Amino acid sequence: YIAGVVIVSLSTISFAVADALPAGWPFTGWCLLMRLVQGFGSALEETAAYALIADVDPERVSFLLGITEMSTGLGYMVGPPLGGWLFSIGGFRTPFLLLGVLLLPAAALIHQRVPPELCRQEALEKHEDGERDVPLGDLLRNPQILLIAVASVLANSDYA
Repeated sequence: YIAGVVIVSLSTISFAVADALPAGWPFTGWCLLMRLVQGFGSALEETAAYALIADVDPERVSFLLGITEMSTGLGYMVGPPLGGWLFSIGGFRTPFLLLGVLLLPAAALIHQRVPPELCRQEALEKHEDGERDVPLGDLLRNPQILLIAVASVLANSDYA
């Protein structure tokens, strides 16, 4: 989860330099690349968020996922006008720098509040039948899972 938030943060900050690039393909290529990186980070973050919610409170998973989806929808509603307002008061770089910088303390706070060792230990205790965790590399070698992962990255790139 933390890696996804940090990737989204850094790629959002990187959008600010697009203003200094020449018009045409350099600007377009940079923006496309940063948007794809944002989509990748967002896919990591969103997938991990759903898993964390299910792990932390399995009895209220539907309720907590509903809150998560409401928050996402609220971000999609508030984001464009807020970005436009920040652009009007500070120029092209301001929305990207501000959002990107604000995501870093959020990632640190989440890291502090949700210690990975605790969640991992609880997950291991739940495995009664001896199941093991599957490494990401093994999952991505499966063509169906790789296709789903690529589709998720592209879909998340399209949202914002």
